[in-house]
Amino acid sequence: MEKKAPARVLIDSGSDTVLVEPESGRMFYLNETGAFVYQLLEKNTPDEEIVRLLCKEFDTQEAEAAADLGFFRKTLQAFLGRAS
Repeated sequence: MEKKAPARVLIDSGSDTVLVEPESGRMFYLNETGAFVYQLLEKNTPDEEIVRLLCKEFDTQEAEAAADLGFFRKTLQAFLGRAS
């Protein structure tokens, strides 16, 4: 039985983090904050908890963290080809 490639792979080289779709070869580059958020989303962490963790980890205000999370979700959904 042939193994199916995962839909997405997160590669962290230490200096860069890249979300790769092996089948299509498409890549989505993540900065430190994006990689942090992506890993939380993969664990199905609620948005309220992600915002709280962003404020704690990156010393930002709640409104800014919530807005950044919304923008990140839209950008990620566009990459993945999903409707908002």
